Amino acid sequence: MAVYPTFDPVGCCIYCGKKNVTLGDEHIIPFGLGGKLVLPKSSCKSCEAITGKFEGVVQRTIYGDFRMTYNMPSRRAKDRPRYRKMGVIEDDGSRHEMDIPVEEYPAPLWVYTTGNCGIFLGTPPDLDVSMWNMKTVHNIEELQKFQKKFKWDGKLTTKFMSVEFSRMLAKIGYSFAVAAIGYGGFRSLIADAILRDKTNISYWMGMNEEMEPRTSGIDGVHSIELALQGRLLGTTLLIAYVRLFSVADTPTYHVVVGEFIDIQQETFAIDQLKKHKSIKLARNSGKVVPPFVGGV
Repeated sequence: MAVYPTFDPVGCCIYCGKKNVTLGDEHIIPFGLGGKLVLPKSSCKSCEAITGKFEGVVQRTIYGDFRMTYNMPSRRAKDRPRYRKMGVIEDDGSRHEMDIPVEEYPAPLWVYTTGNCGIFLGTPPDLDVSMWNMKTVHNIEELQKFQKKFKWDGKLTTKFMSVEFSRMLAKIGYSFAVAAIGYGGFRSLIADAILRDKTNISYWMGMNEEMEPRTSGIDGVHSIELALQGRLLGTTLLIAYVRLFSVADTPTYHVVVGEFIDIQQETFAIDQLKKHKSIKLARNSGKVVPPFVGGV
């Protein structure tokens, strides 16, 4: 039986800092994506509503078909449609739509790609450097069998939701860092971007150029690692490397979640990480990243 890391209750909202309010448990990776890591008593109702909204959009739009085809967790599973419409091209060239069982549709895994975050590139904090594109990861053999059986027209549709996707990645990286090190164990740089969609999140979040081998990750499906990386000028950064569905050929995203205000805080963080034997430090932990322009 798989054993996943468990974390102590926080006792305040990790996003806004409120105490003495009703606090809910935070799924670090959304429950609907198969996330198994939970940070107890860590999100107030107001912030939960904000994070739940953009996570819900991502799960319904980007991953909706994929989740239904592969029967991924849902709090409203009984409300899921049993069929989905699909375009068909008959042998005579005529076109029409037909309903097929959702479990038969070889739903692709939509993958968002972009470049490095602004802080790695040394750009000003207000310059949007995001270069979001989309591609699909799928089983070619399954796709060919499906096309032959149903005369599928080959069309794939989705919605482009890069802002919501970015905020979800930032939330995953940040909440994982808090779970591993503790609230107040570093100075957050990303919480404001998680709560407010007008913040230039591309300054703090981007994608690694190198593709990693497939791995079962920290929870059997997804991979998250942390790194402490020094700057040529300034304090040491805390970076989360998030790879969704790491069991497939998916990219790794980096999220600059915070910084350490002094050596004592940095030493404490390293000691905390050593206690969690299942939490890995990324291979490039300790490397120096470029100085950033401006301030935070």
